[in-house]
Amino acid sequence: MTWLLGLFNPKSFLTAVQQFTALRNGWALDQTVVQAEVTKKMPEEIGALARDGAYIFGLVLEGASWDSRTSSLESTQGKELSCEMPVILVKAVSEAASQEQRQNQFLCPLYRTKQRSATYIWTVGLRSNVPTSRWVIAGVALVMEP
Repeated sequence: MTWLLGLFNPKSFLTAVQQFTALRNGWALDQTVVQAEVTKKMPEEIGALARDGAYIFGLVLEGASWDSRTSSLESTQGKELSCEMPVILVKAVSEAASQEQRQNQFLCPLYRTKQRSATYIWTVGLRSNVPTSRWVIAGVALVMEP
């Protein structure tokens, strides 16, 4: 399990996951993408390594909350401005498989800091039961800064 905030260059870690999977499966690197799967577990509940990909933790969701029961984005609860995300499994998949799974997902940007601007790292697909425009207007994003 990897604490993403502890890495100097988190993009290189995600690229390594992509390269390793492409090499192991004999896929062309340019036809693979890194995909996220939010688990229902917190870091202390993970007992083993991931079969495919890697577990990451330490991300904070701003502008929305994460409902672990439905595994989807929800509106914030009361005065809560941000919430800690459960462990996320990052793995590489073929582009074709990725396109099929992007239905009912909000493509949430991940930033290193709360200032967002030039600290963009990656786009994480988060399941949502409402239109994407709602989350865009709310400014929903994941950040690595606690």
